[in-house]
Amino acid sequence: MQHLLGLLPEADQERLDSLSVSDDTVAARLCDAENDLVDAYVRGDLAGEDLDRFMTHYLTSERRRRKVLFAESLLKLEKERKRVTPLPLVPPRAAVTKRPAGRTRWIAWAAVIVVSVAAGTVVFDDLHVRQSLSGITAALRALEKTERESTDELKIQEARTSALLAQVSRLEGVVTNLESASGTVVNAKPLLVRVASFLLSAPTRGIEAPPVLTVPSDVEQLSVRLKLEETEFARYRVSLKSPAGQTVLWQSPRLAPERGQHGAVLKLNLPAERVKNGAYRFDVVGLEQGQEEPVASYAFNAHREE
Repeated sequence: MQHLLGLLPEADQERLDSLSVSDDTVAARLCDAENDLVDAYVRGDLAGEDLDRFMTHYLTSERRRRKVLFAESLLKLEKERKRVTPLPLVPPRAAVTKRPAGRTRWIAWAAVIVVSVAAGTVVFDDLHVRQSLSGITAALRALEKTERESTDELKIQEARTSALLAQVSRLEGVVTNLESASGTVVNAKPLLVRVASFLLSAPTRGIEAPPVLTVPSDVEQLSVRLKLEETEFARYRVSLKSPAGQTVLWQSPRLAPERGQHGAVLKLNLPAERVKNGAYRFDVVGLEQGQEEPVASYAFNAHREE
C-alpha cells in the first residue's frame, strides 16, 4: 500500500516498478493490493494521511481514476441488491374471517412460489454481478498487461535511440580526427582536390642551394615526403617555419615513419595556401617519453605560379 501511495523511498519505488514489469508474481500481488486499497477508499475506510496520499498521489493517474469509478459502481450495485427483501414464507393469519382450508392451501402455495421466484431473481442478479465483475477484472488485467508491454517496448526504443546517438557521436569524433590529421575540413560532398607532390632528401653537411618547389596556382594541397637518414624514434612531429621570423605556419600530428622505395620517409599533407613565394623549412623533432629532440631541418624555396 505504501508503494501505491508513494510513501516508499525513491529507490524502493523504482525497484518495485521494475519488478512489476519483469515479475508476474509481484505484478499480481501489487494488483491485489491495489484492489484492496480502492475498496477501502470507496467504503470510507481510509482516513488521515492515507486518505490524503490517496487523493493527491494515487488519483493522479487516469487509469486509477477509472478503477475507482468502477469500484464505486460495484459498491452501489451491491447496496441495491441487499435492499431486496424476500417475501415471508408463511402468509399472515386472518384476524377476523376464517378462510376455507382449500383456499388457505392455495394462498400458501402462491406465497411459496412468489418467494421462490424472488429468491431466484436475487440469485440470478448476484450471479450476473459476479460474472460481470469477473469479466471486468479480466479486462483490467489485460489492460495492465498491455500497459506493461507498451512500457517495455518504449524502453527498447529508447535504448535503440541511445545506441544510434552514441554511434553518431563516434562518427563525429572520427571526422574530427580526420580533419585534425589532414589539416583540412572534410566535406560531405566529393570534391576533386588538386595535389602537388614533392620529395625532399635528407639534408647534407655540404653547402648546397635549397631545392625549389614550384606550386601551380590551382593546387590546393601539398603532399611532401621527407627522407630520413635514420629512424631512431617511433614517432615524429614536423613544423613548417619561415626562416626569417621563426614563425610556425603549420604543424603535423604525431607521425610514424613509413617504408617505401625511397627508404624511410615522413608523409606530410598540408594546405597549399600555407606556402607563398619565399624561403621555408621543415623542422623535424623526435618524440620519446613526452620529450622532443631535434632531428633535422629541410630548407626549400617555394615558387607559386600565377
